[in-house]
Amino acid sequence: MVGLEWRKWVRGRRLWACLLILVALMIGCLEMERRQQAAATDWQVRQVDKRLAQAQRMAKSADPTARRLGKQDLANQKQIRRRIATGDAAGVLAATWRSFQGGTKGDKLPAVAPIADTMVTMLHAGEAEAMRAQLVYLRQHNVAPILPLAIPTNPDTATTNNLDAYDQQFFAHTRQYHPDAWTQVWQWASVGGLLVALAVLNLFLGDALAEERHGRVDHVRWLRLQNVSWRRLVLTKFAFHFVASLALVAAAFGLFLIYAAVRSGLGDLRYPVQTWVAGKAVTPHWAWSTARDDANFFLPLQIQIAPLARYLGRYAGLVVAVLAANSALAMLVNRFLPSRIAGLMIGVVAPLLFFVLPTSKFSPWTYLNGDWVASNYLAHVLGTSATVWPYVLGGIIAVAALALLGALVPVKGRRVA
Repeated sequence: MVGLEWRKWVRGRRLWACLLILVALMIGCLEMERRQQAAATDWQVRQVDKRLAQAQRMAKSADPTARRLGKQDLANQKQIRRRIATGDAAGVLAATWRSFQGGTKGDKLPAVAPIADTMVTMLHAGEAEAMRAQLVYLRQHNVAPILPLAIPTNPDTATTNNLDAYDQQFFAHTRQYHPDAWTQVWQWASVGGLLVALAVLNLFLGDALAEERHGRVDHVRWLRLQNVSWRRLVLTKFAFHFVASLALVAAAFGLFLIYAAVRSGLGDLRYPVQTWVAGKAVTPHWAWSTARDDANFFLPLQIQIAPLARYLGRYAGLVVAVLAANSALAMLVNRFLPSRIAGLMIGVVAPLLFFVLPTSKFSPWTYLNGDWVASNYLAHVLGTSATVWPYVLGGIIAVAALALLGALVPVKGRRVA
């Protein structure tokens, strides 16, 4: 029976088509990011060129003060242009670090530029604390930051997660892109890429199960005539469906990594990303009157910085659990649903509800947000300070076990194939 299933899956064209679509989606996301990044870089260059032209006119002014300021601005803008062209973040990191070295007695405000205090009006103090921790991490581990440097923020505040911390004002409205492989996976987790992959998998693998269930493939009937037990039949098909799903995702991911390594690089797994942990009240460094309340806005959860490798490791565990649950649910749906088309539509449409249903602790799709589970931000939604990743993982595995048990129950009076 195992050999028969193996030949069926290997010979089926569905697997190759599914793999091709998954790889195309991953590479398409990377290329879109690169194209948007190139457009943003071109915009930045144009802004610098405008400043260069203005500085050149000032450098030729008859006024000595204007001429001196023009020459100074000309040198600064040439340096900025070199940074953009080379992607060199060392100068940005150093300048931003200088602006975040507020004293422990709260005698300084964090600033985008050394003389600006605009960050105070845009950030909670807890976000400024997290940004300072990220700068410390980058310096200690000698990790080059992604440009533009992004400030960790609370998703429930009015700020964005990509507020820039450049020391130049014209970078104020650019966003952070993820053109490397590992940071692309981070982005897929944030935007629900796993759910899109599930819809693609169910489109191909679910159709294969539906055909067998409704009598279009003779080998199921043949196996039953050979006295193969229903339990063995279901468990074997579940195992192959799960292994095929896992193999397709892993193969697509491997091919994407090869492509990305050649195209733009893999990135640094030590790169710091935002996570949430239970913590004590924070005494912030900064000098505005509500700094303590702002720093503890999400108490007892606090923003902390963790390596990207740890984040992706948790996300990988979630991916495996979700694929197992998806295979078990596919067996359950195709076991009891009489309509082949209805079963296929459920498998394809159900994962995509993630993008239209509102966030709520009563919605099961909320628990499939890979970013929230891996970073523990889901704990805020649930109103707890516990690390929810093992509980969500265990819940998904429990759903898989229950669905598989349901598929193993024979239905009397109904033809198997």
